[in-house]
Amino acid sequence: MKKTTLATVGVIGLLVGVVLLCDLSSTDKPEVQVRSQGDTTVDNESPKDLFEYMLSGLGESDLPGIEANFKTYSELNRNIMFEQGINEALFKKYLAYKQALLELAPQYTDVDLNSLSQLHQLLLAVQQQIFTSEEIKRIFSDENMLRELAIIKLTITQQAESPEQIYEQWQAELDNLSPNIKEAFSNAALLGSIQQTTTLDSQERFLVRQELVGQEAAARLEALDQQRVIFNMKVKDYLAERLSIIENTSLDNEMKVSSINELRRQWFDDKLQKRVQALEKISDSKVVTRE
Repeated sequence: MKKTTLATVGVIGLLVGVVLLCDLSSTDKPEVQVRSQGDTTVDNESPKDLFEYMLSGLGESDLPGIEANFKTYSELNRNIMFEQGINEALFKKYLAYKQALLELAPQYTDVDLNSLSQLHQLLLAVQQQIFTSEEIKRIFSDENMLRELAIIKLTITQQAESPEQIYEQWQAELDNLSPNIKEAFSNAALLGSIQQTTTLDSQERFLVRQELVGQEAAARLEALDQQRVIFNMKVKDYLAERLSIIENTSLDNEMKVSSINELRRQWFDDKLQKRVQALEKISDSKVVTRE
């Protein structure tokens, strides 16, 4: 089943990333993944899935490293690449597209009908500037359809006179969809519902999630929440100690850098080093903004 995502939900999350250089351990096997992807299988179900999988390594590797991994993967999987019409030139186009989206990100942080309609038209225009019609169909057809559906649903919600009318009109739209698009839209709505549970207390959150995805999945989500809370608390304490080093006037810059590097190694294992460095940059930027 081809996986798709609702582009309007979390669009900024797809655009924002910190590009850092990472020294990866050398092995006899050609590198096609960053370290954190080592226990996963390369997602090649569609061109977009593959591109996004490769780009998910940003933060542990820089962009040239990601491109090198993609090239290696392409050489090792020529048959798959040929069957799906994927090549380095298409990947470079996708990188150009993602770069173009960075310019749109600050302008569209709300998901009201007007903003969503404008964003949809701009995304279509950017796609047409970079890709051929056939490439757009292969890479973005489901994503574009899902955005259109989101616009239709918002329009119906605003114009219908009653909840019953909303339901009837929306079901009529869904009846015209292919099964895979209908399922994708339902999955996107489910993700949105799960995200909304984060503001609830732990017991209520678990019960709502259990209703949405079942007891086992709800338990896994709760465990992930706990891990996230623990990590965030750890980062907070680490950044406080790091700040004390930065503000220590008895240390020169070289000693501060050395002390911070040692402190980071004490607090976090190797696979988290680049992620923490990215959080350091975000923290530093906030300090500069306040000043």
